[in-house]
Amino acid sequence: MLCVVGEKRGGAVVLQIALVCLVLAMVGGIVALVWQFVSGIPTSDVRAQVGDCLVGADDGRFRIVDCADATAAFTVVGRVDGRAQAEAAEACKALASPPPSQPPSPSTSRAPERAYWEGRPGEPGVVLCLRTKHLPQ
Repeated sequence: MLCVVGEKRGGAVVLQIALVCLVLAMVGGIVALVWQFVSGIPTSDVRAQVGDCLVGADDGRFRIVDCADATAAFTVVGRVDGRAQAEAAEACKALASPPPSQPPSPSTSRAPERAYWEGRPGEPGVVLCLRTKHLPQ
């Protein structure tokens, strides 16, 4: 958008044009925010698959990083698609139970410590089951 301030016709005209440009810019910003919310653009990297490592902040946003990266905070130990937000914790708890043919073992445990759900409210979304990443010292 280009706002051009015309010739010196008076301070009132210049002020009106500047105000129109300001209002249009504000409306454009609001429309962009509403579009992001309505369209369900993900706030995190929900492309993550089992075995990927993530770095995340307290606001719940994650991104995939190399597992050798010192900032890697979590390992994805499970991914469940098509679940409601209320089912996220239960979906991850199911991963903590080994199959009946395999006895539980600390070395093979994929028990998640955290369930992260992303999607649109009231619709199925993606559950990432996360375990804290412990780097060797």
